[in-house]
Amino acid sequence: MEQTPMAEVEFELATLHLKGKRFDQAAKAFYELVSATQRSEAWCGLGLSKLGTILDETTPDEIFYCFDKAKAAEPGKVNEIEQLVLQSVLEVAGQLYGLYTNAILAIRDANTRKTIAIIGTVVSTLFTMEAIGKNRAMASIASAGLTALNYNRYLSLHSTAEQLTTLSSRIVKIIEELKAHVQIFVEQEQDNLQTFNNTIAQYEQTVIAETKTESQRAAEQKKQEEKVQQERRIAYVGDKNSELADVSHPFHKAKEEALKCYNKQQYGKAVTLTNQALKIYGDDYELKLLKNNMLARAFRRDAVVSFVLLLFGAGIVGAVLDISKENAKYIVLIPIALSIVFTRYRHKQRSK
Repeated sequence: MEQTPMAEVEFELATLHLKGKRFDQAAKAFYELVSATQRSEAWCGLGLSKLGTILDETTPDEIFYCFDKAKAAEPGKVNEIEQLVLQSVLEVAGQLYGLYTNAILAIRDANTRKTIAIIGTVVSTLFTMEAIGKNRAMASIASAGLTALNYNRYLSLHSTAEQLTTLSSRIVKIIEELKAHVQIFVEQEQDNLQTFNNTIAQYEQTVIAETKTESQRAAEQKKQEEKVQQERRIAYVGDKNSELADVSHPFHKAKEEALKCYNKQQYGKAVTLTNQALKIYGDDYELKLLKNNMLARAFRRDAVVSFVLLLFGAGIVGAVLDISKENAKYIVLIPIALSIVFTRYRHKQRSK
C-alpha cells in the first residue's frame, strides 16, 4: 500500500509536545499521525512518548511494540531506527540508574539527597549515527527525546522509605526489561549495540560504587590490604627460598640454637634466638608455633620465680621491721602486685 506523506505541521507539533515533556499529548498526536501515515517516524515518536512515562503506566513491551512497528513500516530505515532506539534507551538507563542511586541513598538517610551524575558523556557522542543525520524528521525526534527524557521529578514524589524501596525495585525491573528488549531488537547496528552494552556495564559499576555502605567500603579496603600483603608475602617467600636452600644460612643457625635452648628449658634465650630467626624469615610456621610455646612457658616460670623471690623478700622485711601479724597480710599483697607487673613486662619484651 502506498504510504501517505506525513503532515509536516502535525509532526512538528507532536515533536514539540515531546520536547516539552507533555508525554500524554505527544503520544496522542503521534498516534493520530500513525493512523494517518503509518510512517516510521510517527511510530518512533509514539515509542519515545511512551518511554517518557515508563515509571507510570507504560511497559517496555508497549514501547518496543512501537519501535518494531517502525521497522516493519519502513524496512529501509532499520539502521536509523535502531540507532535512535539505542541512544534513547541508553539515555533512559542513565537517568534511571541515577534515580535508583539517589533512592537508595535517600532510604539510608531521609535528610540527605545526594545528586549523582551517572552520565559523564553526552549519549549522542557514543554512537555512530550517520543514518539518523540523513533524516531530518528522525533527527528531530531523537533530539526531542534526549531533551525530554528526565525522571528526577519522581524522587520528590517518593519521600517515605517504603515508597523509595518500591520505586528502586521498579527501576531495577524496568532497566532489566529494557536491556533484554534491546538485545532482541537490534539486528544490524551491532557495533553500536556493543557500545550500548559496554556503557550499561559502566553505569552498573558506578551505581555499585556509589551505593556501598560504610561497612562494605571498610570490608573491601581490608580485603584489598590483605591482598597486597599476600602478594608481598609470596614475593618475599620466593626471594627467600633460594637463599634458605643453603643450610649454612644464618636463619638455620638461629633456629637450631633456639631449639637447643628450648629443649634445655632456657626459654628466655630461646625466645631471643627465635626472634632473630623470624627477622630473617618471618613465614616459618614451625618457628612461630615454637615461639608461642616458649612465651607461654617463660611467662609461667617468670610468674612463679618472681612471686617466690618477692614473697621471700617481703618476709625478711617484715621480720626486720617487726611488723605485727595484723599488718603482715598487707605485706603479702606487695610481692603479688610486683610479680604481676614484672611478669607482664618481661612477656611484653619477649613478644616483640
